[in-house]
Amino acid sequence: MNSLGELSEAGTGVPQNYQTAKNWYQKAADLGNADAMGNLGALFESGRGGRQLLEIAREWYVKGAALNGRVAMHNLGAMLENGRGTSKNLVEAKFWYERAAALDYAPALNDLGRLYLAGAGVPKNYVRAKTSFEQAARLGSAKAMNNLGMLYLNGTGVQRDINLARSWFERAIALNNEEAQENLKHLKEAALVDGAQVAARRASCMQMCATLHRSYVNSICERYSATADNGQPERTKCVRMSLTLAQPCRSSCREWAPTSLADNKCVTCFQMLITCSISQRQPDSQISDMPYAAYSKDCLAAHADCTANCRGQTAAKSETPNANKEKLK
Repeated sequence: MNSLGELSEAGTGVPQNYQTAKNWYQKAADLGNADAMGNLGALFESGRGGRQLLEIAREWYVKGAALNGRVAMHNLGAMLENGRGTSKNLVEAKFWYERAAALDYAPALNDLGRLYLAGAGVPKNYVRAKTSFEQAARLGSAKAMNNLGMLYLNGTGVQRDINLARSWFERAIALNNEEAQENLKHLKEAALVDGAQVAARRASCMQMCATLHRSYVNSICERYSATADNGQPERTKCVRMSLTLAQPCRSSCREWAPTSLADNKCVTCFQMLITCSISQRQPDSQISDMPYAAYSKDCLAAHADCTANCRGQTAAKSETPNANKEKLK
């Protein structure tokens, strides 16, 4: 009887008819079926198939919950969370969500995840929120799939991952979730903006490295002799070395640009090298006669140590932090 009511309510294989559904639910509820009590209460709560009667809806939820009916327990929790037909009570709402979730009821798992995510009636706990969403998603909850997409889109309690966010949205859309369709649209729009921002940061970084390279050549290398008594001129050695010194700066730009890091440590290393080299200046007459490697030994060693550390700056990178902040459902 309960199953016939569900078919009539959804219009699956038969014409959709809420009154017919209510009649079947009533018959099954009168025979003690807990799920039918939850379904019947939902029709009274929404006003489908008759007048909206919140008090009667709550009575059926209480009866179904007393029989361990997961639909009734979840719907009673929702009433308590939102203060519909009763006083708002988040602690009791969590209690009923947990009871229904223990019976692998996807809507309850999703709503329990929302409470942990928002810290509503419970301490905020992103790990438990994610776990609840994942359990609900495995049971086919499109809302939970959308919520997982939002976690990965915003980097809430997880490493921000646009590809995973897109994947969860697409799975929810396959189950006709409208929120996921809207969120995927925003994700694609944000990706275009992020792409432009990343390109601009990379270009700015490359320009800075080129400027620093010229500064090194002009302020340091130009002070060495351009003539050689034996082998390469010291100025040529300096210029060639400058290309090697600039490489960590340039190569870091691609990795640094997509992150939320304000400063590129490899650029800072190059700036420090120039500052160090200038601070060791001696009169031009003395520098022109000195071997480049000997004059710059300490600064080059410090630069090598600095760049060795800067190469790991993007190991825990995060995407450009302009994520869309849609409300979870």
